[in-house]
Amino acid sequence: MNHLNQRRVLVEIYAGLLQRIWQRVLPLVGSLAIHGLFQQALQEAGAEYGFLQTLPLAEGGVDAEAWMERCPEVSVDDLRAGLAALIVHLFGRIPLQQGV
Repeated sequence: MNHLNQRRVLVEIYAGLLQRIWQRVLPLVGSLAIHGLFQQALQEAGAEYGFLQTLPLAEGGVDAEAWMERCPEVSVDDLRAGLAALIVHLFGRIPLQQGV
């Protein structure tokens, strides 16, 4: 599998996971709050992994297809680490919003 295909598969896997998180949290906090949670997590993770700042959010979650079009060329390892960091930052924000 070449580098571009590896990146695409990785983005599809993480985008699917992020989409599921979005759908599960949306009924708890509402659409405006979920968008804010993702934006904050993107800012935090993007401080370390700048390429995440180009990840677009759509009404229903992450727009992985659009992101693959404009995502900077990064290694598969950096991509994996950055997307994992995004999820960690996202989960770090969800309990704060729920008062847990």
